Amino acid sequence: IIQLLEKRGEKLHTRHILISIKPTKEDEIASAEKIKRIHQELVDGADFEQLVAQFSDDASTRSENGHLGTFEVEQLKNMAKEFIFALRDVKVGNISDPVRTQYGYHILRLNARDEARDYDLDKDYDRLEQMSLSYKKQKELQKWLDQIKKQVYVFYQQDALE
Repeated sequence: IIQLLEKRGEKLHTRHILISIKPTKEDEIASAEKIKRIHQELVDGADFEQLVAQFSDDASTRSENGHLGTFEVEQLKNMAKEFIFALRDVKVGNISDPVRTQYGYHILRLNARDEARDYDLDKDYDRLEQMSLSYKKQKELQKWLDQIKKQVYVFYQQDALE
């Protein structure tokens, strides 16, 4: 329930009552059983893309046949560290056992694995270009902040912060 207290142009002042939906133990068990059945179908030779289209609840990747993208190990640690453990012994082209994350249950297919290597201008041009652009943006932002710090006077009263 959302109550609108005030509206000024594009600004809204609201408050709400939220009732969270928490899955029951039965929901958890049903989801675990469902992912196990799907995993068994894959082990028995079912087509991964067909099962993605039929069962995946992730609308953003369903149209991409479940493709999440290409990630570095550090990115996976931040996104879902459980993926790292699930994929540790999986060979390229194979699937993982079902894995539970904060988002739900997953079956992962490892499409490719690139070993760590030095950057190569021919192979990594786009990535190097993005890294360079990001570095330049950060440098310009810092330059601008340093300039603003010289122009803006900020006064704070210690006892007002306590």
